[in-house]
Amino acid sequence: MDRIELRGLHLDAPVGVLESEKEAPQPIRIDIDVSLDLTKPGMSDDLVDTVNYAAIVTLAQNTALAVHHELLESLAQQIASGTLELDLRIVSVDVTVTKLHPPVPEDLATVAVRRSLTR
Repeated sequence: MDRIELRGLHLDAPVGVLESEKEAPQPIRIDIDVSLDLTKPGMSDDLVDTVNYAAIVTLAQNTALAVHHELLESLAQQIASGTLELDLRIVSVDVTVTKLHPPVPEDLATVAVRRSLTR
């Protein structure tokens, strides 16, 4: 299956369970892979024959910023399900939400959740 890959949407989003995370938005990165057949747009070179990735980015950003999510899992789920609803040509979607500064005492660079949904 073909893919459209969206990498590195950086946001400060309301996410986390700790009080400090509830008081201030947390830096996150969102990566999205959308699987679909790209034969027609590959041949036609016409935007109407493919999924508009700008709409996916807008959906992800709006979802991340709309409400406070306690868990990365919840945010990834909402972005993934919303992406599937955008266009019936999308067969599956993988969403990875990465917290760039996890609040742990250990020297941990990032923590991420990946959610995969298939139509």
